[in-house]
Amino acid sequence: MTNKDVEANNWVGSLSKRAIAFGTFHDWQKPELIGLTEVELEDFQIKSLAMKLYCEGVPIKDIVAATGINRQCINYYAARCLQSAPDGMWWGCRALLPYLHIKNYGRTKSVAPKLSEAQGGHAGALGMVFDKYPELEKRFNRKILSHVDPESENEYAIKPKTLHRFFLSLLEEFDIQEPEWPFNTKWLGQRSVCEHIRNVREGNFSRVVRKEGEREAKAHMAVGKGPRPGLIYTEPFDAVEIDGYKFDSHSSVLMKAPNGTYVAKRINRIWVVLMCECASEAVLAYKCVFRSEVSATDVIDVMRYSIVGQSRPEPVIEGLYIPKVADYQMKSFKNVKVPCSQS
Repeated sequence: MTNKDVEANNWVGSLSKRAIAFGTFHDWQKPELIGLTEVELEDFQIKSLAMKLYCEGVPIKDIVAATGINRQCINYYAARCLQSAPDGMWWGCRALLPYLHIKNYGRTKSVAPKLSEAQGGHAGALGMVFDKYPELEKRFNRKILSHVDPESENEYAIKPKTLHRFFLSLLEEFDIQEPEWPFNTKWLGQRSVCEHIRNVREGNFSRVVRKEGEREAKAHMAVGKGPRPGLIYTEPFDAVEIDGYKFDSHSSVLMKAPNGTYVAKRINRIWVVLMCECASEAVLAYKCVFRSEVSATDVIDVMRYSIVGQSRPEPVIEGLYIPKVADYQMKSFKNVKVPCSQS
């Protein structure tokens, strides 16, 4: 392949990327810029301007002249912004924030032997093994998620230690021995393996509960599975959601009596009921409940506060800054879905 062919392929890939991004900058997620230094804020604004011009179809050479960012960096930033984020949307301008990693860590350096009591130096070693032996990862994950396995003596709720022994046996099948990882470590990679087991089970919540959960856990599956639904909201007030968050504590609250005095009342739980706008995740209204459980009246109060307005809380932390943009209130519920749940 000649250099001209390489340049042509790069041009085609760049054109395809620009075609996808054309006219979409308005819908990109914009991050909060609180906490950035003046230098970081100026750098972000220049990058954001470059991406805006990029999405408008401005020639690359004109973007370079206007922002001072070279051609390679412009394509790099565009590729980052167009990658999918965990929330199901593009990273957008959020990918332009300083020190933000949007890819999982992948180790490339081989694991060197070290002293038995030495710490560190093995980050990403398990992932490197799975990248090299994808069939090993497939079999191990299948073992984690299946409590009925002919190869195992345990048929119910396999413990992490048992899975760790199974993982070591798989390594021997794939001819992984000393001095390779994890046989060159004191605990044979037990911590990394247990963390992988936890991540796999959390990512397959429903299946694990059906197989290993108690009766109460299986009943709770009808309430929610943990991950957010795959609904994407791009316009303000497409939908709002109401949720409750509880904090168990042993404390007291001063209640004002009719005669003007204050009486200390002991409480064991505090609820905070929030109404959030789905697209921006901004809090529209809230209510603190000092009972053990919230009621339908509390939910109605939060909806009413979002319409008629609500006074800002008095600052109790010295130096706490509340942006003025947080003052806006929702004025209409026309065509708005309100999913209610408690957690």
